[in-house]
Amino acid sequence: MRKMKALLGVLLSVLLLHTICFPVKAAENTYTIRIYAGQQGVMTECTGGNGRITEDGRTFVLSGLGYGERVSVSYTLQQKGDSVSGGDTSPENQYNYFVLTVRRGETNDPAQTTTIRFRTESKYNIIGSRESGKDNSERIGSETVECDRDYVIAYGLMKDAVEYTIHYVDEAGNPLRESDRYYGTVGDKPVVSYQYFDGYQPQAYNLTKTLSANAADNVFTFVYSRVPEPGTNVITIPGDAGTTGPVGEQQEGTVTVLPGEGGGAPEGGGGDQTELPDEPVPQAGPQETIDLDDEDVPLAEFDGEENKLISMLSGNAFLVNIPLPVKILLFGILLLTLGGGIWWLAKSRRKDKENVSQSGGKI
Repeated sequence: MRKMKALLGVLLSVLLLHTICFPVKAAENTYTIRIYAGQQGVMTECTGGNGRITEDGRTFVLSGLGYGERVSVSYTLQQKGDSVSGGDTSPENQYNYFVLTVRRGETNDPAQTTTIRFRTESKYNIIGSRESGKDNSERIGSETVECDRDYVIAYGLMKDAVEYTIHYVDEAGNPLRESDRYYGTVGDKPVVSYQYFDGYQPQAYNLTKTLSANAADNVFTFVYSRVPEPGTNVITIPGDAGTTGPVGEQQEGTVTVLPGEGGGAPEGGGGDQTELPDEPVPQAGPQETIDLDDEDVPLAEFDGEENKLISMLSGNAFLVNIPLPVKILLFGILLLTLGGGIWWLAKSRRKDKENVSQSGGKI
């Protein structure tokens, strides 16, 4: 009976270990993100997409998000009030107006983009948003959805504002669109999210950098590379044109087109031409975030064993709300339990053999 209990404990440990290491996508679950305006601003208008703002203008709600779906958030100063500098003090000039853009998925489809007009007192500047309930300055930009999340707008003082610029260029340095300009606070570390361009991918979904008093130093550059398109290679087998045979045999006079670089059928030759399905060339995807303050940022995503372990522990929908340190601790406990069970079984088996041997010696 004791052996059966020990064996059952080992099996349960293996099953729990499997649950942690092999994530299961919760296909039927949907998630919601909320962005709270705080006390310094109010949301006045919401258009496009399937997001909405509450009647009091204090909360933006986006529901129906799937697990692993990407959501990108950005802010743009649309109209700057002038009352701080002693200019026009008319009611309409007492406020700054921002546009909050929430893009769902990796697309420019207007149906997946919600635009929210945001009003603040003229002395305040929106510098980003952070996760609600966390006492830190970490900003959000573009993130994948793994659970329900609440965010709150982060503000700075407009009098301390400094401009920063975001460029979107290809690998040759050619601009893909007009640069964006935003305002932040000196010493702040904004997180800016990428823009989607069909046929391109950025080096990262987010860039972050500490702002300095010199606006010329506050530059964020997304570098986009083309997603490779499959081509064709042509292999010509000499011989008479037009011969055919059983499937799977290469006949004389047949032109076979393989995926790859370059051309089409050769000039002048006869025979049949067979085109094999094109397959895209594998290419490393964008990093999640690149910190431009770090001079030695790798350009490609590291796929070491440590990252694989963290990815496995972080990606399980069932355990998504458990903090990563707790997951690692749980993983260690399960390993110890599994090892202890195996050791106990081996010790019990050795003891049984000794008892049998002693009994046999007495007989």
